[in-house]
Formats: sequence, C-alpha cells, structure tokens
Amino acid sequence: MTFGDLAVRLPNGFHDAELISFDVDCLKREARIALHLWIGDLGSEIEAERERRCPALLTLSGVRYCVMEPPDERYFDEHQGSITIDMGLADSLSGRPVIALPGPMPSSGFSIWIFLQQRNAFIDLWALDASLEWKA
Repeated sequence: MTFGDLAVRLPNGFHDAELISFDVDCLKREARIALHLWIGDLGSEIEAERERRCPALLTLSGVRYCVMEPPDERYFDEHQGSITIDMGLADSLSGRPVIALPGPMPSSGFSIWIFLQQRNAFIDLWALDASLEWKA
C-alpha cells in the first residue's frame, strides 16, 4: 500500500499527529514511526471528541533514503513535551525545494515529508510500501 492510500483512509490524514518515536533499520530498509494519530471529529461539540487520538505504528518498507534536517536552534530547547508533526507526499508541499534523489527510484514507490513543528525541521523519506497498525 502507498502512503497516500493510508492517508486518505484516516479522518484527518497524518495532520497534527504526535510523534512518539522514529526508528530506521538500515539493514531491513525499514522506518517505523510510532504516532498518536489525530482521529477526532471536527464537527463534534465535545472537545474530547474533537481532539481524540489513537496510538498507531506506521511502517515504511523498502526505504531508499532518509534525510533529517537538523533542528532549528531557535526552537530546540524551548519545548520538552510531545512533538506535533504533519506528513504528506513530497509533491503536495509547494514552495519547498525537492530533495535531490540519490539516483533513479522504482516507479512504484513514493516520497514523503514529515514536518516536526517543535523543531522547525523536516524529515524526507522515499519508500516502496507503507502499512499502519493500530495499537489500541
């Protein structure tokens, strides 16, 4: 499955997810991203329902590259809580330079960005497949 396929199945995509952990296994060419996904209903009058989150594990397999920007020093020490992120397909973020690929990539894969709000930095990945496992 592609990242885009997963994102459209979620009520709010990967918008405003909370990053729990990020792990890349270079030998397996796999990235595991533990998240609290925002699955709240914006139409609800109950705040707890609007802000509801659910733990999940996003696994990206066939990872060909992972580029992590250093955190912006102006943001680094200010925030000690969870890190709120947004994620999307690389071609969905206009105005941002596209990461130069290290070589030709298979046509079946996808490139994504992850923006770490409390670090003001991006992570860019290219992978062949994505899966999502609910942890609750």
